[in-house]
Amino acid sequence: MTKRTSGVGVLCVAMASVCGTAFGESRVGIRDVYLNGLEAPSVWVAAKEATTPLLEVVVEKDLSCPGLFEGKEKPYRIDTPENRRKLMDAIKKNECEIIAFCTVVPFSKDSNDAENAAWIGRVAHAAAEMKVPVIMMPLGAGGIEQDEFLKRAVTFVKAVAPFARANKVQLTVENLGPYLNREEVLKPIMEAVPNDEVGSALDITNMYWFGYPPARIYELARNFAPHVRYVHAKNIKYPPEDRERQRDMGWEYGKYAEPIATGDIDWDKILEIYFAAGFKGDVVIEDDSLPKFDAAGKKRTIKEGAAYLRELIDKNSQPAGAPRVQFETSLGSFVVELDPDKAPQTVENFLRYVDEKFYDGTIFHRIMSDFMIQGGGFTGLNQYKSQGLNPPIQNEAKQGLKNVRGTIAMARTGAPHSATSQFFINVKDNAMLDHPSFDGWGYCAFGRVVEGMDVIDRIKAVQVRPNPANPNEQSEPIDPPVIKQVTRVR
Repeated sequence: MTKRTSGVGVLCVAMASVCGTAFGESRVGIRDVYLNGLEAPSVWVAAKEATTPLLEVVVEKDLSCPGLFEGKEKPYRIDTPENRRKLMDAIKKNECEIIAFCTVVPFSKDSNDAENAAWIGRVAHAAAEMKVPVIMMPLGAGGIEQDEFLKRAVTFVKAVAPFARANKVQLTVENLGPYLNREEVLKPIMEAVPNDEVGSALDITNMYWFGYPPARIYELARNFAPHVRYVHAKNIKYPPEDRERQRDMGWEYGKYAEPIATGDIDWDKILEIYFAAGFKGDVVIEDDSLPKFDAAGKKRTIKEGAAYLRELIDKNSQPAGAPRVQFETSLGSFVVELDPDKAPQTVENFLRYVDEKFYDGTIFHRIMSDFMIQGGGFTGLNQYKSQGLNPPIQNEAKQGLKNVRGTIAMARTGAPHSATSQFFINVKDNAMLDHPSFDGWGYCAFGRVVEGMDVIDRIKAVQVRPNPANPNEQSEPIDPPVIKQVTRVR
């Protein structure tokens, strides 16, 4: 291949400590309110009986904890050092741990966002003192339109970020309600603050609940996986005829809620995606199927869900295999698995460009539907991207993969060792490109598409016209597909 040289929503925010004890081995916890129906003497007893002594605790605006009682009626509080010590002593005595605070904040026409941000600052201070690693902050959007919600949500996230930094915590956003379960709303919030300040507490089941079919759910999980720092786990089951279509948002959730292991969402696949992207946070049970059971059934369901999630965490948090990267394009997403054993220098070079965000915003500038699609060097037609180029690499085609359909290979000039950033993806078997090819060297394939070949086929099908660099070649896309971003997912 020759390089072309011409030519009404709810926002949930969580803060997680970046100290060494905050993110490491992922654990399974539960929100305190889900233990209320176990008919145990206290939430501490219920937590241990259900094998979930790690708690996400609700905190009110007055800094009381209505789900944790000191005695029978008086809730614990985290408003003063003395009250915080009382709660920490109770936690230690009962061999439990608070892994998150859940703060419910009104977010409406009448709410004062500055006052609420200051409140989160106080909660963040308490969390840092108590070594509680996460603050979940649902912001209920009532009586406002989506555009206003998005604008205020972004402003609020930016306002809270300094509290996160001051207390050595990381802000994360959870998707709740019809607004934030729309990709076009959640993504701008994810991009409002750098990742070391803002991540995601992605509740993927909410996206299924609010209308996306399963195929899109896993694509969305991959798209947002690099941001995920904290996870709520639950499940839902729709009638078979309603699963695959794009449904209306807002179906009654409780009617369709299922135990975590038995619903439509494959949590094995979801956690595989998250861990492949570097997830190290905790997974918290938010099982809305519990009201369907009596006390004994609730306890059994929680225990089974916790055991299931622990098994999946153990399975998917093991050391990763071959590196994978995800391309998010204007026509959809696809995943490429690289082969560093057969093409070590080529893979290292490609991943360097990925890590440096070189490919973000580039295009597929050369497309031949019966041959290949080429990208990685232009930000627009005739807009060659030279800034950020690294030195050319050695041609490893002799020891590389074959140029079969679905493989990714390096583009180059006529010189055998001239490849830099540009690559192409074979849309058919192209044996003539394999070593030694027509020039004694060939073109180095160094990976293959493992998910999303349908997207590759959509890209190859775009309308093209004669290439100005070679008028006899019909390969210049009239509307070039854009590579929005390329990220490591393993």
